[in-house]
Amino acid sequence: APSQGFCLLNTVAIAGLEAVEALGATRVAVVDFDIHHGNGTEDILAGDERFFFASAHAFGGGTYPGTGGPTKKGAPGPAANVLNLPLKPPVRPAAF
Repeated sequence: APSQGFCLLNTVAIAGLEAVEALGATRVAVVDFDIHHGNGTEDILAGDERFFFASAHAFGGGTYPGTGGPTKKGAPGPAANVLNLPLKPPVRPAAF
């Protein structure tokens, strides 16, 4: 995905790929929990069965970047390894 200002260099995806390709890990889970959807990380890891990606983030009400609507783990297609957990704004720390 093109950079939208949060991850110019997606270090968590790079670290996960390094763990799998260079260090021999067979499965890697990436859990992203903050106000913004991890759309760049999702774009890199979606459809790669070596990874599970979960993102808890604000969604709706004009929250940037406006991606990451609800998904169902195990759904067919490229999102089979992705779980988005959108939270209705305003999101307070206790929601995470």
